Amino acid sequence: MLVLLGTVRMRAHRAGLIGLAVAVAVGSLAYGMPLGQNLAAGARNSPTAPPHWRARRR
Repeated sequence: MLVLLGTVRMRAHRAGLIGLAVAVAVGSLAYGMPLGQNLAAGARNSPTAPPHWRARRR
């Protein structure tokens, strides 16, 4: 994503969506992570999620 923002000069919202797609692909293909878990992880860390969802657990 940083390469897309800095080198390619892509808009931030597009670079973010591409970064999310790459992260889902890596999680699914390289690590065998189910799609439901991928989507839940993306929703949990979304800036539009309520603050208590984004809280880090120890």
